[in-house]
Amino acid sequence: WNVVTKCVRFRCAARYALHAGARLRACTMATLCSRITCASRSALRHIVTGFFEAIGSVICVPPAFSISSANDEPLAITVKKVENGGFARWMNYKAAVGDILFSTGISGFFVMPEQEHYERVFFLAAGSGITPCFALIKFLLQKTDKNIFLIYSNRTEADTIFYDDLKLLQEKFKARFIIRFLFSYKQQVLESRLSHWLLSHLLEEYLPGNKSHTLFFTCGPADYMIMAGISLRSNGILP
Repeated sequence: WNVVTKCVRFRCAARYALHAGARLRACTMATLCSRITCASRSALRHIVTGFFEAIGSVICVPPAFSISSANDEPLAITVKKVENGGFARWMNYKAAVGDILFSTGISGFFVMPEQEHYERVFFLAAGSGITPCFALIKFLLQKTDKNIFLIYSNRTEADTIFYDDLKLLQEKFKARFIIRFLFSYKQQVLESRLSHWLLSHLLEEYLPGNKSHTLFFTCGPADYMIMAGISLRSNGILP
């Protein structure tokens, strides 16, 4: 990796409640983001997959970060490297074993509904927007028999967060998990970026006929989510 794409994984020392401090104990190279991982979830059984939390240190006040771990995995968040970002830059360049991080708690609505009135789940993700989707995808594949569809947009394969993990899940659950990777560097203009035209065709390809029992999630840059929302509505899929 070059300096722009390298990243670090951190693991907390032991069990901790979300409002307590977590001390980093290990540091190894990982994918395109920093991942903070807690050693045990036994004290965090109340957490619902997909929520996000705000993590702070003694030197900066960060924004909220999405949880990327499923319910039965060690608690993990994903922090994308942003060259001009405060906390994200500190996490990637300065954080070290022994540093103590603090969480302000969990919030957010990116979770599965309590009532299972759906038959399949369709995810639209771009860039680091895969993070909360990844947590839900793992939960759904491991704990349910639902069919899962993921349309995931990035610049290149090398820029794709969780690329290898998703490929492994796709191989393991090939009968239920369909992924369509879209890479903007490719010359196929109509399929390099998600558009209303392409999304409409993908919906017809993967969800022919009645879409009423499909649950949709979308996460990515603001303009991406606006486009996806408008396109879904025009295809008869209402909030």
